[in-house]
Amino acid sequence: MFTNYSKRGPMTLDKEYHKVKLGNLTPEIVEHMRLERNEVRESLRTPYFLTEEMQQRFYKDVVSNRNANSRFYALNNEDGKNIGMGGFTPISWENRTAEISIILRKSETENGYGKKGVKALLDEAFGNLNLTQRD
Repeated sequence: MFTNYSKRGPMTLDKEYHKVKLGNLTPEIVEHMRLERNEVRESLRTPYFLTEEMQQRFYKDVVSNRNANSRFYALNNEDGKNIGMGGFTPISWENRTAEISIILRKSETENGYGKKGVKALLDEAFGNLNLTQRD
């Protein structure tokens, strides 16, 4: 169970979609994902090296900030083990659109979790955050 801040205010969620559960992002998960992300950054939208300080600032200014125009979640498997993180940035509340972002732990690739994680995030976007699909 975790609290998510949508445009309508805080809501408590415990959502499981397609065997991937969205949960709280902790500083420990974010730091672990930073280390893994730095190893494969050439395939990312932002392919620069992230320092520990940059990641801590991201956690404070974006993940923990209810006024940020982003929402990020821990992605956990059916056993509750963290398999990565994902979310939406930037969210345009006026246009009800956002870009989706997902990164999996290296050990969790090739298990179908990427597709399941995207489905979980899309269900969250359309079902809870009130975003709309664009062609």
